[in-house]
Amino acid sequence: GRREVLDVGRRKRLFTRAQRIALATRDRGCTAAGCHTAAWFCPAHHDQPWATGGTTDLTNGRLLCPTHHRTAHDPRYETRVLAEHQIEFTLRC
Repeated sequence: GRREVLDVGRRKRLFTRAQRIALATRDRGCTAAGCHTAAWFCPAHHDQPWATGGTTDLTNGRLLCPTHHRTAHDPRYETRVLAEHQIEFTLRC
């Protein structure tokens, strides 16, 4: 079969179809703690933003539902990575 490159580094900003399939297989849905949104409804998110040098790689990517994706980009919230690739958001004081 055809093999796809799953780590594209800085060559592409958006996650590829093959990367999104790999993220869906790994994450099984939104990675926000307590969220059960299905993988097919979750966009891929860069943990370290592309704009600040983040790579388009599986290690820097995760699935987040649209609500948690907006929260991840909201400066009012702090993000903490938990066990098993889950994340949690806390409103900053």
